[in-house]
Amino acid sequence: MFASRASAARDFERSQISAVGTCKTARGQEFEIEYRDISQGGCRVDDLVGGMSLGAHVSLFIEGTGPIRAEVAWRQGDRVGLEFLQLLPDRVYRHLIRQEWDLARRAPLLDGRVYPVRRII
Repeated sequence: MFASRASAARDFERSQISAVGTCKTARGQEFEIEYRDISQGGCRVDDLVGGMSLGAHVSLFIEGTGPIRAEVAWRQGDRVGLEFLQLLPDRVYRHLIRQEWDLARRAPLLDGRVYPVRRII
């Protein structure tokens, strides 16, 4: 299943954005990152902290959206490719690429969906 999900993620159109947010690792380390491009299946970030290792699972918060669960698919120096564990909903994706941050944050509620949350911190 992983291979088909990975190849499907590369088929999505990528949109260049300049967004900020945070990343939280499975070990609880949280740091700010800048998002460079995004698709419904993943995104590319600059990991200047070096907190994301290949294969690690992370939680992303792009301009206040999320958590969006992802896996580190590749790393080249400070550049990191992240594959979302679930595709971004259409409405969230559309608002993110238009840089409509407030609408992107509210989109899951408007769709009647909420992101899965294990616990509230």
